[in-house]
Amino acid sequence: MGDAAIMHQLAQLSADMLGFIFYPRSPRYVKGKIEPSDITHLPKSLSKVGVFVNEDEAVIEENAVAYHLDTLQLHGSESPEMCKNLKRKGYRIIKAFNLTKQNDFEAYEPYCDYFLFDTPSEKHGGTGAKFDWSLLKRYKGSVPFLLSGGIGPDDAEELQQIEHPQMAGIDINSKFEVEPGRKDVNAIKNFIQTPPSPLKGGGGSCKTETPEHLTFVDEHNSMHHGAMPILFELAKNNRLNPTDAEDFLWKQIAGSKLGVRFKRQHPIAYFIADFYCHKARLIIEVDGGYHNIPSQYEYDCNRDFELEELGLKVIRFTNEEVLFDIENVLKRIKEEITPQPPKGGASNYQI
Repeated sequence: MGDAAIMHQLAQLSADMLGFIFYPRSPRYVKGKIEPSDITHLPKSLSKVGVFVNEDEAVIEENAVAYHLDTLQLHGSESPEMCKNLKRKGYRIIKAFNLTKQNDFEAYEPYCDYFLFDTPSEKHGGTGAKFDWSLLKRYKGSVPFLLSGGIGPDDAEELQQIEHPQMAGIDINSKFEVEPGRKDVNAIKNFIQTPPSPLKGGGGSCKTETPEHLTFVDEHNSMHHGAMPILFELAKNNRLNPTDAEDFLWKQIAGSKLGVRFKRQHPIAYFIADFYCHKARLIIEVDGGYHNIPSQYEYDCNRDFELEELGLKVIRFTNEEVLFDIENVLKRIKEEITPQPPKGGASNYQI
């Protein structure tokens, strides 16, 4: 994504993710083309994906904070350890692989929300070339994947022939460009509106850069408030990789131990709540240190406001509070879930 005006046009289409290239050798390198302030105006429901190739972890984090990224696509030979470190800091992780060679998927599975299968090249993507899609049958893993590599406007029919239980979406790029970094909005719009949908077999409609129609959960479902299908997949993976503080708090509140039932990593509207009690309309968030960064703090405040507009209460604790002051944490939670009788009579609030 290399043009701010086009970026905002694409944001109005049915995309789940927009990708921003942070690989300096790429003609789509985002720096100098799109400012961080441009990204802040994108819909919060749209994942902002930073694409990095064999970059230092510190540089990745620096750019992720500066550009308000929530998802990191690692498109080189990054290690499982790097995926683990970045995942623990709150980012969603997409790891790219070349299916024409042997891959140790199991080493990456605990730390990745998605795999991405792309055409191998020294340029690390953007070649406009396909690989042999029959190789997808080799993949037997549990992590959902995105299909990438040379997908063009005429591929809808062929894509629909792919049946794989873990196929979650497609990534389109160079075949939908006027020039590197400048997307053809009309071509993309026509592609995603052409019935039937190119996605068949998998669990959703997710894309990096510009993609598929979204399928929404019933908007009146009071448990999830219209959460998108992709959030349910992300929440499922998040449950497998809790932080130490999240895991510790879950052990204290799971199984109706406080008299009400909480769910963990629960999709609500455009967000995933760390913990949610439907009867008490209460969300509990456990925050790491990066939530103190001004841009993230502002995002958290906006998110809390939107959730409160839905009639939900949000309370937050730091990792340190959960790990070292759990008694007071539980006391605060109990205060929030205990009905307060109105003046002059008994409460009609039921838990």
